[in-house]
Parts: sequence; C-alpha cells; structure tokens
Amino acid sequence: EINCLISVNESAVLNMYEGVTVTGSAAMGQAGGIALEGTSVFNMYGGTIQDCTSISVAGGVHIVNTATFNMYGGVIQRCTGMQGGGVGFDGAPIGGSTYGSATFNMYDGEIKDCKEEWLGGGGISAYTASPITVNINGGKITSCIGGGSGYGGAVVVYATHSDSVVKINSGEIFGNNAQYGGGIFAYGGNITIADGVAIYNNTAEGAGDDIYCNGEVNFTVGQVGSNLKLSSTNHIIDGWYHDMEPRYNHDDPDTITPYENVGVLDTSEFALKAAHKKIIPVEDINLNLEDKVIELKEKQL
Repeated sequence: EINCLISVNESAVLNMYEGVTVTGSAAMGQAGGIALEGTSVFNMYGGTIQDCTSISVAGGVHIVNTATFNMYGGVIQRCTGMQGGGVGFDGAPIGGSTYGSATFNMYDGEIKDCKEEWLGGGGISAYTASPITVNINGGKITSCIGGGSGYGGAVVVYATHSDSVVKINSGEIFGNNAQYGGGIFAYGGNITIADGVAIYNNTAEGAGDDIYCNGEVNFTVGQVGSNLKLSSTNHIIDGWYHDMEPRYNHDDPDTITPYENVGVLDTSEFALKAAHKKIIPVEDINLNLEDKVIELKEKQL
C-alpha cells in the first residue's frame, strides 16, 4: 500500500499491477494519486487507486503535456478532485498539435464512486484547451457524481482544441448522477459515441439523464445499446428519447419523444435518455380482446 502522491515525469514509464494500492493522499497543486507529465506513460494493469483527493486538479490520475495513461484493468474509486474525480487533464494550453496530445485509453477496469467538486466529470473530466485524446474501449464508469456546477456525472467534455477527440467505442456507463448529463455532458470539442455503447440508468435532476449537449460540439451519437433494462421499470430499453423539461415520465406517452438524429453530427442543445416506449399493461390488452369477442357475438345474434 502506497500512501502518497506518485509523480511520473519526462519519459518515465510506470506500470501498476494487482495487489498494489495507492491510497489516502491529499494534494493542493497536484493530483491526489498519480501525476503524469512530459511524455511519461502510466500502464495500469491492475491494483487500486482510492480515497485520493486534490483541491485543484484531478483526484485520481492527472494527465499533463503529452503524457499517456493506459488503463488495462484495476479500479479507481472514491477519489475527489477539482478537474475530474477519477481522471482529468491539465487546463493550460501547450500550443499546437505538433506537441502531440495528452492521452487516456481505457480498455478495461472500473472508475467508480468518484466525485468532481468544480465543473463536473466525476469519472473523467476532459476540460482543457490543450489537445487531448480519450478512447474508451471497455471497462465501466459507475456511481460517479458531477458536483460543483453539476455537469456530467461520469464524463465532461469541454476540450476546445481543434485536435481534441473523445471516442467512446464500447464499455458501460451507468448509475452516475449530475444536475445535467448524468452520464455525459458535452459543451465543446469532438465526441463520438459508437453504436451499442451501454450508457443507461444514469440520472440528472435537471435534464439529460444519460447525455446532455449544450454548446458548439461535433457530436455523433450511435444506436443505443442492446439488451439493456431500465432499473426503474425492468423494461427493455428500445432507443434514445428526448429528456428535457418536463422530465421524462414513464406513464405519460406525450413526453416520450424518440430522438431521430442518431448517427449524425449535432451541434444544437439536446438531452437524451436511453428509454422505452409506453407499454400497455397485459390486463388492458385482455380486456380489449374480451370486448371484441362480445361485440362479434352480439352481431351474430
């Protein structure tokens, strides 16, 4: 167990494996757990980063300059920060794309129970003017909170550099909470959500339980994930639905409007929920059938 900040500088490589725990550190000007700078690389194959706090940047792992964090496994949990609870990027611009980008690749593992106290992004905060790259190719982000301004329980994207790209290709994002965008909040940059990504059962007090977009964003939304169920009703999710005020209501078909722009770039404001159409109770169907049978019998007589 390691109870301190680990700083990885220049071109150093840090590998972390099962059985290692980084925990309990608190920092003012640096990350609570792992700080990456220069062209350094952090490969997380296993282990746990937990209970780390920063009052200025990311609580768990903070990525600066052209450093790279590859998450192949392990857990980042109960971390709190001001620029990402679990993972965050530095906000200072470093020039053009010739410098490369700060990069986070998530292949597996889990980010959970983390909280951001400033803008939002309890799991991941891509809030920076630097060029960055985020690829989520697996793993889970769950039970994270977008505190502060209340944006993005799991992920905030406000990466304003033209070369910044956030791609969510696979994985699960569920059970997260914020005021707007319980799963994902996007305000600027380029973000793509591929077909079949499991973004569901997140909650937002304002709007956009699963996705909220409000800004100049090149946003591609894929088809909703398959074989997913709403925890509130146990009904199978069948698509994306608008989730603006008035709030989505399972019993009111007038507020259940399908989102039709799947697969295209959309730079307007929208709020989405992975949800289902209104389902007629079985007893109502049986009653209707009985009425028809009685009607036919009367006509025969």
